[in-house]
Amino acid sequence: MFGLDASESQRVADVLSKSCSASALSFEYLNSGMATIGPVANSFGLSLEDVTGLLGVLANAGFDASSAATAGRNIILNLADANGKLA
Repeated sequence: MFGLDASESQRVADVLSKSCSASALSFEYLNSGMATIGPVANSFGLSLEDVTGLLGVLANAGFDASSAATAGRNIILNLADANGKLA
């Protein structure tokens, strides 16, 4: 979903592993959350690191995966909307 080349697989593995060890994220959480937030984040130029960081912060705050992904997606959409509440 981030348009990464197979040559970046080690980077992806490192990012996902680090995000799980440094926050309340799990691989199951990432799997669930990325499906919702990933495509929107990528369309606005956010990186894998940006999205895992956002999900990690929301996980640490007690959000479940579905709520974190939905909240994250909505945050990105509102930030991108010049007339939105976060503009």
